[in-house]
Amino acid sequence: MEINMRKATMEDALDILKWRNDEKSREGSFNKEKINIPQHLEWYKKKMSDENCVMLILMDGEEKAGHIRLDIQGDTAEISYMIAPDQRGKGLGKEILRLMEQSAPSDVKVLVGFTLPGNEGSRKCFKDNDYTEFTAGDVICYIKTLTR
Repeated sequence: MEINMRKATMEDALDILKWRNDEKSREGSFNKEKINIPQHLEWYKKKMSDENCVMLILMDGEEKAGHIRLDIQGDTAEISYMIAPDQRGKGLGKEILRLMEQSAPSDVKVLVGFTLPGNEGSRKCFKDNDYTEFTAGDVICYIKTLTR
């Protein structure tokens, strides 16, 4: 299959919510609560219209495999991503980060991601993509300067 990314659309909103509300996704998330549809749609619409936000869908052929978001402030962007529950264990976390680095807006120079110590999958993905790890209390921070 061919792995690539495309821009997220409103049609992706409920898939992203389903992935986000998955038990394993919530375990690795800072907010562990389930999110309801109206809450999610309000947040999603706001993000879709935010010029400082890039939201992409990871595609494995014709199948949606994950979601990644950049929240941009100046030349730095915070990464948030998740892999669809039925797509985990295939190395797609590492791939979604690699593809985002290639497609990040040209004015973005630094990428930053945050994980919880127990989120070994995300930690491995960041490390495998050469992010520098910093521990700040109960949060682990990953930073990478883009060279293009």
